[in-house]
Amino acid sequence: MKTLEMLKSRGLVHQITDEKSLSAAFDQGPVTFYIGFDPTADSLHVGSLKGIMVAAHLQRMGHVPVMLVGGGTGLIGDPSGKSKDRNILSSEILKHNESCIGLQLQKFVNTNNPEGFFLNNADWLKSLNYLEFLRDVGVYFRVNEMVKNDTYRLKLDSGEGLSFVEFNYQLLQAYDFKYLFEKYNCSLQIGGSDQWGNITAGTDLVRRSNGANVFGLTIPLAQTSDGKKMGKTESGAVWLDANKTTPYDFYQFWINCTDEDVFNFLKVYTFMSVSDIDSLPRVSHVDLKKAKETLAYIVTEIVHGDKLADEAKAKSNSLFSEDGDKHDLAIQVGVSRSDAESKTIVSVLSEADSSVSKSELRRLITSNAVKADGLVLKSDVSLDELFPSGQDKILITVGKKKFFSVKLI
Repeated sequence: MKTLEMLKSRGLVHQITDEKSLSAAFDQGPVTFYIGFDPTADSLHVGSLKGIMVAAHLQRMGHVPVMLVGGGTGLIGDPSGKSKDRNILSSEILKHNESCIGLQLQKFVNTNNPEGFFLNNADWLKSLNYLEFLRDVGVYFRVNEMVKNDTYRLKLDSGEGLSFVEFNYQLLQAYDFKYLFEKYNCSLQIGGSDQWGNITAGTDLVRRSNGANVFGLTIPLAQTSDGKKMGKTESGAVWLDANKTTPYDFYQFWINCTDEDVFNFLKVYTFMSVSDIDSLPRVSHVDLKKAKETLAYIVTEIVHGDKLADEAKAKSNSLFSEDGDKHDLAIQVGVSRSDAESKTIVSVLSEADSSVSKSELRRLITSNAVKADGLVLKSDVSLDELFPSGQDKILITVGKKKFFSVKLI
């Protein structure tokens, strides 16, 4: 299968600047391409994984990835899709985030030259001479064209307005493409569909300044079938860092996807062939359950490795089987008997697991979604009210997938 056909068959193409020419370039290959990641946190999340998988798929097809961390542009912040200004991070925080993200990216693609590159745009953007930049790059941009961009229009129409710092972001991202084209013969930029304006600014700059035809390709934003943003749950983002989202919780995120999403997710987030995915049975509840288990295991293995994927799968199977010892596998919580009267179930569970907020726990109790040894809790009661006489351990179930073994000590 040809490269573009492969990407389209997996639902990984939204827009292309010059499809016919890019298809020919892929056929002649290899194509050096780049995809950027903002270091706004010290871990990437599930929303970033779609772009990472595009890069991994292309590398498997023989093309060369440039995985770019925006340490330079991160000092400004991308206004794309934002009606309010982004928080400006300090240089120290950015450096920490850049290092963490760089280590994560190297788990998914081979970034050792000549098979691929891991770069940071701070290496060239920080040394730019502003007057030379305006003369050599700014001359190719027209303000009247830039303000037509959806990104800038959103900001201009908001109460916040558009800062001059943000207005420069598009020029800097376009310059990244020019720099990478000149130094590494990079001819393709890939990004989410919200990056179309920034990407075409780069292709236009290279065409005008270098007289070369380079390409832009956007991928659909990571969303579920009902239009919700991927990677967001009631507890917050689903991170790729095991210390921020445990492999078990990561596994459960995929297990809990909807029936409508599971087969599309298999195409996007795994390396299973499209033909194998299309041949999977999908009629009965058992079929869908098996497909979700396959998805959860493969994605967890890709992100965390086979050992942690095996552990997450085993824990999930034990927790949701009739004979599993849920107390051993649940989050362990110890409370002194002297504190049992003063501590409520909400305060104890929120202290034990920071991903579960007090407000969320109260909402779940109101929704009859919190149980103590199988009995629905109707209110945020004190612990001593939950323990039957002579019993020192109870199992608290929060929703369908989270368990706490609370023991009096």
